[in-house]
Amino acid sequence: MKDIERIREELKRDFTETIAEELIPGILHNLANPLNGIMGRTRLLQKRMADHVRRVGAQPGATAEDLAEGCQKVVRDIDAIAQESDRLFQLFRGISGKFYAIASTGEEPIDLSRLVEAEMQIADFYLDFKHEITKRIQLKSGLPEVNGQVSDYSLILTALLRYVMDSLRGKPIKEFTISTELKDGCVLLSAEYSGGVLSEGKTRMLLDRLDDLTETGAGLGPEKRLFQALAVAKSCGAGIGIGTRAGLDRISLRIPCAAAAGIAAKTNGKERIAPDCSFRRISTAD
Repeated sequence: MKDIERIREELKRDFTETIAEELIPGILHNLANPLNGIMGRTRLLQKRMADHVRRVGAQPGATAEDLAEGCQKVVRDIDAIAQESDRLFQLFRGISGKFYAIASTGEEPIDLSRLVEAEMQIADFYLDFKHEITKRIQLKSGLPEVNGQVSDYSLILTALLRYVMDSLRGKPIKEFTISTELKDGCVLLSAEYSGGVLSEGKTRMLLDRLDDLTETGAGLGPEKRLFQALAVAKSCGAGIGIGTRAGLDRISLRIPCAAAAGIAAKTNGKERIAPDCSFRRISTAD
């Protein structure tokens, strides 16, 4: 009996370990075809119905007015269907984009604000995050791109957001702000939240552990996801800041812009923009 249970567990593990890489792409592909058909037919139906309403409205008499009123109701129903199909398409695009991001391991320029926006849409599939947390998204558009693997930054953001969710669980105040801006030649990604769980001791411990990237986060408990996110960020060349500001826990990543990294490489073949991973308490003025 125990052997059968072990086989069952192995089969379950095999399924869960391969679902993202092998099954989900096929699911998304098969969903895309009928979704595109629904959207295309809806748009065509909108156009045809609008033309029909105009022709009916041009006819004289009370009967024409009655027909026109009925047609307008149908138009409103079609518009509602179109809006919902657009919303479904946005959800579909967000899901497919996430799996593309996880699988994208080549170096390329990355628009960090757009990636954060996409990751926040995915995070809304966690219902507690969607309904219970007050979110402020302050992303600057048109920021310089950063170089790296989309998969790395997608994993960083996923782990960071999951850590914030865990930190806010059970708290009376649940507020979260994520922002991007340009600062000192770097794209600054900041996350602030009302968890109040990052003591100075935990902060020092995390930054000390980051000095040795062979660490996996064992023994860190709730901070394991945060450590893993910061470890990947550091490997990408990001400077790391952890601390408090106005009573909020704050985590910031300073990521060199692609253009700045290119200039440094051309100026001196040995020159590199070194990440600043030293501890600093972030004040309100920072």
